[in-house]
Amino acid sequence: MITIYKATTSLADRAPILELRGKSTDTKPTDMICGYKVGNGSTFFEIDTGEVFVFDGEALSWVKI
Repeated sequence: MITIYKATTSLADRAPILELRGKSTDTKPTDMICGYKVGNGSTFFEIDTGEVFVFDGEALSWVKI
């Protein structure tokens, strides 16, 4: 289950920058989650591995940092 921890509005593209938390086995969203569009620069923290990913809105993919 993915939890939206925080949603911040981006003035550049009006899509919220989300801080998401979930397990490594959860499918990371690339479009919408709970009515929010996943904005460029959103982050996903895997609670079971400690790994962090940032969303690349142009490529519609998550990049491990």
